[in-house]
Amino acid sequence: MFLSLENHDAAEVMFRRALSYETDARNPVGIAINLANIGSVKEHRNEMDSALVYYKQSLEYNMSAHNDVGISLCYMYLGKLEEKNHNDEEALKYFRKSYEVGVPTGDAWHWIEPCISIGNYYFNEHKLDSAKKYYDIAMKKATEIHSIEHLARVHG
Repeated sequence: MFLSLENHDAAEVMFRRALSYETDARNPVGIAINLANIGSVKEHRNEMDSALVYYKQSLEYNMSAHNDVGISLCYMYLGKLEEKNHNDEEALKYFRKSYEVGVPTGDAWHWIEPCISIGNYYFNEHKLDSAKKYYDIAMKKATEIHSIEHLARVHG
């Protein structure tokens, strides 16, 4: 809630409290989630180097827990950071990893994001056939899961 309200200080306090709890419980998935959440706070504050560190730590915990949805999400976050830094080729590599790991999980809500990002990359490179391929995949799945949010992003 605090993150949605852009109260980054309060959000970080809560995420750090949750991280402490998950660390005490030795729950690698919980640790990974809260590291990613702290990374998100850092990203919102434009502290990109710190965000990168937290996202990479989250990726490590997700890998140790064999949490493919979390791994896919971390690759997506890393891709978005690269995109913000105008490292489009690196961003694409992360988006592809996110998509490749995400699709087999069956969690379409999350793998549609890298699918759209891959489409956007190709669109920006004027490779319209490749862009259309990924937009069509995203559109079909977003329609199947009734995700107005994703449909709006594809149409955008």
